[in-house]
Amino acid sequence: MSYQRHSKVFNKINKILEIKIPIASFCVTNEPLMLYRVLIRAPFIATVMCILGATMHIANTFEGYLNTNIAVSLIILCGSIQVFFKTFSMRYHQKSVTKIMYKIKSLHNQYENTKLNYIAEESLTKFGNIWIICCRLETALMFSAVTSIMIYNIFKGDSGTNIEIPFLPKTIFYYNKILQILQLILTELATVCVICTDMCLAFFVFEILAASEILCQYISLNINIIDESPDFFKIITLRYFEIVKSIKLFNSIYSIMSLVQFVTSAFLSFITFFIVQTNPMNPIGYVIVLAILSQFFIPCLFGELLKVRIEKFSTVLNFANWYDFSLKNQKKFLFILGITQKEYGLKAAGMFDINIFVFIDIVKMALSWCTFVLTLGSNL
Repeated sequence: MSYQRHSKVFNKINKILEIKIPIASFCVTNEPLMLYRVLIRAPFIATVMCILGATMHIANTFEGYLNTNIAVSLIILCGSIQVFFKTFSMRYHQKSVTKIMYKIKSLHNQYENTKLNYIAEESLTKFGNIWIICCRLETALMFSAVTSIMIYNIFKGDSGTNIEIPFLPKTIFYYNKILQILQLILTELATVCVICTDMCLAFFVFEILAASEILCQYISLNINIIDESPDFFKIITLRYFEIVKSIKLFNSIYSIMSLVQFVTSAFLSFITFFIVQTNPMNPIGYVIVLAILSQFFIPCLFGELLKVRIEKFSTVLNFANWYDFSLKNQKKFLFILGITQKEYGLKAAGMFDINIFVFIDIVKMALSWCTFVLTLGSNL
C-alpha cells in the first residue's frame, strides 16, 4: 500500500511543527544557528514585554473610567497573559508533548492490514489538509486583527499608544512614533506565539480525531465479518486504548491552560463587545471581535468533535449482529462494548467539559457584563 500521499502532507506539517513547537514551548534547542535560537526566544520575550508595557500604560493613564484606549491596552494585557500561561504550560509539560508527538508519528506507520492502511491514508490526509487550512486562516486572521489595531493607532497620533516601554525616555525626539513602531513589532511577535501555541494544540487534537475516525471506519467495515479478520477484537482494543491514552495525555497538557483561556477569553470578549458598542461605526472593533471569538471557539469546537467521535464507537458497535457471533466472540464484543460506554473528552482543570455550550455560555456572560457596565455608566 502506497503511503506517499499522506506522508507528503505529514512531512509538510512536520517541517512547520519543527519551528512552531519550540516557539510554543519556549524550548531553545542546541541548534548551532544563532538566528534560529533568536526566532524561538523573540515571541515569548515580546509577550512578556507586552504584559509589562500594557500594565505600565494602564497604570499611568487610567482615570477611573473605561475608554477605547484603555480597552485596547487591556486586550493586549489579557491576551499576553493568556499566551504567557499557554507557553509556560507547554514548557512545563514538555515530556508529555514529546510523548504525544511520538504517538502521533506512530499513526503514520504501516498498519496491521490493507483495510486499515487504506482508511488511515484517507483520514490522515484529510485531517492533515484541514489543519494546514486552519493554520493559514488563523495566521491571516490574527495578524490582520493586530495590524489593523496598530495602523488605526498610528492615525490616532499621540493617543494611539497602548503600551509603554520601560527605560525608554519620553524626552527623546519622535517618542510616540518610536513607541508605536515598537508596539507594532512586539504585538506582532506576541501574535506569533499565539498562533504557534494554538496550532500545535490543534494538531494534537486533529491527530486524535484522525485516529478515532480510522478505528470507527474499521469497525464499521468489519463488525459483521469478524470471521474473516481473526485479529479484529485485538486490533480495536489496542487502538482504542491508545486513543484514550492520547486524550488523557492531551488533557494533562491542556487542562490548566484551558481554564486560563476561558477566564481570559471571557474578559477579552467583554472588552471587545464594549469597544463595538461604544464605537459601532469603527470596523476595527469587529475585526478584533472576530479574531478573539474564533480563537476561543476553536478549542470548544474540538472538544465537541472529540466527544461526538468517542460516542460514535458505541453507536457503531450497536449496529452489529452480535447474536450471530460465536460465544467466544460474543464475550469479546461485550467487553469492547463495555469499555466504549465511558465518555472521554477535553476537560478544563480536569472538571469542566470543553464544548460548544461552554463557548455560548461565556459569550452570553460577556455580553451581559458589557450591557450592565454601559447601563451603569450612562446612569452615573
